[in-house]
Amino acid sequence: MNNQELQKKIRELFDELFIANESVPIIVEGKKDEFALRKLGATGTIIRFNVGQSIFNFCEELAKKYQQVIILTDWDDKGKQLFDRLKRDFQHNSVKTIETFWLDFKRFCSKEIQEVEYLTKFLAD
Repeated sequence: MNNQELQKKIRELFDELFIANESVPIIVEGKKDEFALRKLGATGTIIRFNVGQSIFNFCEELAKKYQQVIILTDWDDKGKQLFDRLKRDFQHNSVKTIETFWLDFKRFCSKEIQEVEYLTKFLAD
């Protein structure tokens, strides 16, 4: 897949993500990830993982407000570990996790890009 085809596929994924985000919050790692999603057009709820509390407590607090979430951490080793922990702890708190976006972005981006915040730069090229 060349860069132009990859950019088109990523834009399509973002279109689907932003439609889902109208009713389901997106969980990201940090401020730069949230900024990148906003710059690309996200208008729904985006929640940054708060490293000031444990992952379980973070998930437990969100479980009081949401029945499902979209997990969109980075695709590097640290992001994958966080993805796995968030997924497990949300499920322990009876919150449905939507993982398809993370899996699709990882599949299409992992060779070129490993972090959510760099998608805006890639799409601008």
